Amino acid sequence: MKLRTVLITLVLTTLVLNGCVKDEVYQGPPIISNLVLTPQAPGPSDAVTVTVMATDMNGIEKVTLFYKIEAGEYTSIPMTSSGENLFSGQIPGQDAGVTISYYVEAENVSGMKTLHPSGAPATAAAYTVGAPSIVINEIYSRGVPADPDWVEFYNNSDVTVDISGYLIYDGGGQTGGKPKKEIPAGTILQPRAFYVIVTDDEDPSGFGLSSGGEEIWFESPSGTIVDNVAFSAMYVTQSYGRMPDGSPNWQLLDNITRGTANDDSPPAAVIKMNELFSRGTTENPDWVELYNASNFAADISGYKIYDSGGQAGTKPKKEVPAGTIIPAGGFYVIVTDDEHESGFG
Repeated sequence: MKLRTVLITLVLTTLVLNGCVKDEVYQGPPIISNLVLTPQAPGPSDAVTVTVMATDMNGIEKVTLFYKIEAGEYTSIPMTSSGENLFSGQIPGQDAGVTISYYVEAENVSGMKTLHPSGAPATAAAYTVGAPSIVINEIYSRGVPADPDWVEFYNNSDVTVDISGYLIYDGGGQTGGKPKKEIPAGTILQPRAFYVIVTDDEDPSGFGLSSGGEEIWFESPSGTIVDNVAFSAMYVTQSYGRMPDGSPNWQLLDNITRGTANDDSPPAAVIKMNELFSRGTTENPDWVELYNASNFAADISGYKIYDSGGQAGTKPKKEVPAGTIIPAGGFYVIVTDDEHESGFG
């Protein structure tokens, strides 16, 4: 009887402890990310749709959009869910030159709240109707001393814009723990042009971009947030950018295009001659081994290999057969000394 009582007590204790641990692990405020403004550069009378992704392990209770016109009071609008954790709300169209400040609040089922931007309402996001759109366009966070971290801006409009005195910063600048990095005086962005600023320098305002991902902000001289983005971790060979330039669509890019148009086409494969055998026999003819040094599979159909005869044009170059795929880090061997017209010993 005593053994049975002890076992029951142990089971009940385990259940209680598991319940406590579960409650502790899953408590936390919601996460707001991927804020998108449509259209990005509103014109007169354009209604503006604000879309965010709001996630929470316990569930989202509601998401609310707050906006105000110039120095007026904030108006709240319930944001509607369109599935996949996306929520949208619409700000009515306004006249040219009017500045709209806005932010988003997400509340989970436990009553915990998150604001985006995190400094709202004191520091809210904003746009001016009819104003040109300057956006963060590409980010590189895997810098080295010879090529430090940088942020690229893009003038997503058809007018020239002076961005002197604009500020870029990460969490340190956002909390006031360090100065915000200021864009130098006289910095003019032509229509559809790019501007790159190195963030990880020796100035007191310098900051490295976390290789594991973080959030950065772009602020006007008047203190309004022009743009902000939470970027993800990336490989040394990748950047994080809008595709196409100036669009609301962010993705990891395998082509780093500092100061030029973003490009999401597959990068060129790195194929190397890795080993040669020149003492072949009839049973084991001469061959060349190729190596794919890329981090992705490479189709080398139609690639050619040749010696001086092919180089001089006195005989055909030997072509790699159609459908030849070398996996990432893989090898392919081609026999060169065969009976084909392109064969060579």
